Amino acid sequence: MKVSLLIKREPFDKIFEETLASFLNDHFNIVYKIKWHKGGGNTYNKNSQIWYCNPVINSIFVKGANYKIFGSIIGEYYYNPFKPWRNLFQKGFFNLSISKYFASYLTNNFIEISPAINNAKNILIIGGNNKIRLIDYNNKLVYVILKAGFDSKYLKREIFIKDKYKYMPTPQYQSFHHHHTWYSEEYICGIGIDRIKEKKRRTVLKEVIYFMNRMIKESIIELSLSEYCNKLNSRIDKNLKKISLLSLETKNEILSVIKQLNSLFVDYNKKIYLCQSHGDFQEGNIIYDGKKVWIIDWEYTRTRQISYDLLVLLLKPRNIINYHTRFIDFKNNIRSKEQKWIINQWYNKKSNNIGDTDLLLFIIEELDFFIEQNNNNKFTRSYPDENIFIGHIKNLVEHIQ
Repeated sequence: MKVSLLIKREPFDKIFEETLASFLNDHFNIVYKIKWHKGGGNTYNKNSQIWYCNPVINSIFVKGANYKIFGSIIGEYYYNPFKPWRNLFQKGFFNLSISKYFASYLTNNFIEISPAINNAKNILIIGGNNKIRLIDYNNKLVYVILKAGFDSKYLKREIFIKDKYKYMPTPQYQSFHHHHTWYSEEYICGIGIDRIKEKKRRTVLKEVIYFMNRMIKESIIELSLSEYCNKLNSRIDKNLKKISLLSLETKNEILSVIKQLNSLFVDYNKKIYLCQSHGDFQEGNIIYDGKKVWIIDWEYTRTRQISYDLLVLLLKPRNIINYHTRFIDFKNNIRSKEQKWIINQWYNKKSNNIGDTDLLLFIIEELDFFIEQNNNNKFTRSYPDENIFIGHIKNLVEHIQ
């Protein structure tokens, strides 16, 4: 999630100050002071190091930063396969945004850091949903730092995957803090496969799905549909009671939708398969550098139905625009050649295609994901917007009955 969205969702400036100060104090054993300034015309401490935050390009850096530090994100702004006419504009804006001559004019967010961080021109800081990343380009390391006030489970999950499934192509961690507030991992540089040509994308996807299938085979368990639904419903109910962000009306709507969905299962006692899932298995989290591929952002991993990651990949539910249409078309068996090809690569789906039970479960699991993603008392608004998201879910339920 970009800083431009984080600023709308939470007091990101205060969270950033606390997060970075805590990390720097711990890492260098020196007391650091971090101060975020909004708007121009501020008077800065002449002894402080000044960093720019450009929310649009999700980057925090110093004046005259080494151009190479942007290598891991530049592909996102240099090539848009869906809107190629914007490429020239995006390239121009990105280059101006990091230029030592124009960077200060294209942002109104400035950060004072004291004492100064050594080698700052070779460091880039990137915002994120539950963590921030500090890229140390010289040492080819990335420090993954849990945001202040956020649950340490998000980092623990990432480390769990790296430890449990060592063959999984994830950036390998080098060290971690014993309180699970940060860890370091290898620096990688590539682009999401949603930004590469279709023929090559299919080759990379086949490689990635091979590793996902291996994890599925090693973690697969059998459970009755009723038992899994009871666990899901119980977790949702528990988290809904804790979450302060959602209105009472929204909470009641969610509970009503879940009750409807549970009533639609034909055989509540049938056996289903569960496995370890990524949780956010979208093409933007599959990074490719032309030779090597990585799967990143495992912070939402947990046991879910065997089709969950597959459906996230096929239906793109994180993009709420036209999600309802994509879902209904898929349910009605209106599927592209690409979707059919991916399904045939997925473990246990060649002979056991995706049916109504999988789709009904998926909606409940997505509600569970939405609640977990927004269950933080620091947030001031939900993402995606609760009314839009619940509206889409209610439409899906109406069409699936």
